[in-house]
Amino acid sequence: MARNINIPWPTKGMGDADYLYAFQQVVMPVAYDFNPDLVIIAAGFDAAVGDQLGGCFVTPTCYAHMAHMLMPLAKGKLVVCLEGGYNLASISKSALAVTRTLLGEPPDRIELTKPTRFGAATVDMVRVYQCRFWPCLASESKTSTKDALRSYQKQQLCDDFDMMELSVFRERISKSFKNQVLATVNYADAVPLLVIFHDPYHHQTGQDPNMKRLADAELYDTLTWYREWAINAGFAIIDVNFPNHIADASDTDELTYDKELENAKRAAERAELAIYLWENYIEPNDATAIFFMGVGSPSREIIHILNNR
Repeated sequence: MARNINIPWPTKGMGDADYLYAFQQVVMPVAYDFNPDLVIIAAGFDAAVGDQLGGCFVTPTCYAHMAHMLMPLAKGKLVVCLEGGYNLASISKSALAVTRTLLGEPPDRIELTKPTRFGAATVDMVRVYQCRFWPCLASESKTSTKDALRSYQKQQLCDDFDMMELSVFRERISKSFKNQVLATVNYADAVPLLVIFHDPYHHQTGQDPNMKRLADAELYDTLTWYREWAINAGFAIIDVNFPNHIADASDTDELTYDKELENAKRAAERAELAIYLWENYIEPNDATAIFFMGVGSPSREIIHILNNR
């Protein structure tokens, strides 16, 4: 179980920083934990820059770095087998860079080291799922599946609808609602404003009980049509995801979750967020009209605003 680890890029265009991030966050920790006797690299260069069929932008230097990271494993017992690729020039340059690294030459410097939003989100989702089988991944990540999915959704909304995060500057709730409040860039303009309060992103793994890999999960965002309609109609949007957990504000490292929080505390913090958003982002702007849309349990927070403001 979990001997095969897939990192399923959601789109073409992944580059050096995405592949290095995947190696650093998933491949190498698992490789050291597994402690192999022999490492065999199926050296396909489909992702190499210049390979139009592969559609990615991995440079020869990045391939050299990935080979360099694998070399200390298995006491240096490393086999590199040339496989696929659809551009002879890309294959030859990448294979040469790997060969030079195997012969002892240090790889050249990588210029771009920050992964794309899609790349980082995909790697984080893989870590969340695989940490149940590989404790080396869990030791560095306390992110829940729901948070990984919201992070992925946030990136989609930012790309598809030109949204940005609205910060919550309230000590008691700032951690709980990080990445949860998004808005189109025109949210404060003199246009109609749609405020959506909704439950977390929904996902399921289908009817097949054996289909339990996060990569196979079908992700459902039932609000996509409404967002598209609103933007096409000239609305601004504030999108608020209400998580099922509350983060402990006393933690200073990463998000941690207390599963035994009383329902009363959770309700109080959700209500506090609703009033905070009204006072800081909704009521002060120049919207010509304000429309609230509640999906699931957060509808209660809309009622709370109407009753108290």
